[in-house]
Amino acid sequence: MIGTGMCALLYVLVTAAVMGLVPSGKLAADEAPFVSAFQAMFPSSSWAGWGVALIAVISGFGPSSGGPW
Repeated sequence: MIGTGMCALLYVLVTAAVMGLVPSGKLAADEAPFVSAFQAMFPSSSWAGWGVALIAVISGFGPSSGGPW
């Protein structure tokens, strides 16, 4: 129960951070809000969006392959 509550709290905090970083108009139409949030945090670097996308792809392979990731 404690772990589930902590995960829920983390999810709410991360979502609130994204809502604070990205303007609401852009966020409503955005298909990748976490990429937009990282680009807002690091505006002069082009790696931020690609880094978030790469992490999402890697984390998606873990459950699909059944590997120990």
